[in-house]
Amino acid sequence: MLRFIFIIFLFAISGGIIAQNSNENQLKPKKEDFLWIQKVLDNWNYTCLNDLKIAIKPLPWIIFYDSSSAWHLNADQSMLPSFTKTNDSVTFAGVWYQLVRVNHQKGIWVPDRKPVPLESVLVSTMPYAGDTKTFFIAPLPSLFHKLAQASGQEQFVDFIFLGGNIHELTHTRQLPFVLPQLLKLQKASRRESLNDNTVENEFSKDERYKQLFSEENRHLWNAAFAISVDSCRIEIEQAFKLRQIRMREFFTGANQPLGEADEIFLSLEGSAMWAQYRIMFKNTPNPISRELLSWIVQQAGAWSQERGLVMFLLIDKFDSNWKALFFENQLPNATDYLQDLLK
Repeated sequence: MLRFIFIIFLFAISGGIIAQNSNENQLKPKKEDFLWIQKVLDNWNYTCLNDLKIAIKPLPWIIFYDSSSAWHLNADQSMLPSFTKTNDSVTFAGVWYQLVRVNHQKGIWVPDRKPVPLESVLVSTMPYAGDTKTFFIAPLPSLFHKLAQASGQEQFVDFIFLGGNIHELTHTRQLPFVLPQLLKLQKASRRESLNDNTVENEFSKDERYKQLFSEENRHLWNAAFAISVDSCRIEIEQAFKLRQIRMREFFTGANQPLGEADEIFLSLEGSAMWAQYRIMFKNTPNPISRELLSWIVQQAGAWSQERGLVMFLLIDKFDSNWKALFFENQLPNATDYLQDLLK
């Protein structure tokens, strides 16, 4: 499961707000929620056509939820619990999708797993159907606006959630062919679970690892903002020298599968973070790239997301046609891809 967590205050205060509305039984989404669903789909359509430049495909199973109900798009209705077909539809790439309502019982019903607790305020892409398909789940404004208002941080909440929605929708186009690789590496590493934060969780207290990783990142960001191509190349080469040392010291022997998995997550998170950055740039009045990137990195806070983002900023700098290769039927190694571009 890949999860993009935006703002900590949502988790701290969600229980009280949700409890106040748990008995609502709407027959249709609130207007602000309905308009938001269409806005997300319009921006996802824009991302596919203009930023990622990949073929438009039917929507995955999508679950938007408020405090009392979930609103499903393109669901496998044979798997749903008790549901109600609404008279409301939204459009994506010229195709209309009817909204189907499922009331919450002991959390948010999702396919092939236990109900998701409302207090998690989850925005995520998850596998189902034996890891062969994915669904996308996210809260609606009628829920996250109340949470943001209670914390006094409502100014940027739509902006944050729009970027995060596009981030996770990007994963829906990759996970079905990436999951088998990750499950194989999970078995090889003899771990009960393997996710995009595993390396950070394992080495965040190792001073030697943090020093190498921090220096790599510094050189990569210097490269991303370098004025000349030559200085950009020099910074990347310095970063890759440090990476070789880090890989040799920490990802050999029993830890080799962990290193391989980390590279996959860098490619997954990096391409999604790049798409997130682009849609947030589009929706920002008079955007300043460097300031927006700094803000996004601060909001994300995860090693794999920051490192992945700067890698794809650099890949895009040298090859703007990279997108299709990362969304076909396999996921290239972003580090190897960038190294090949510099040859």
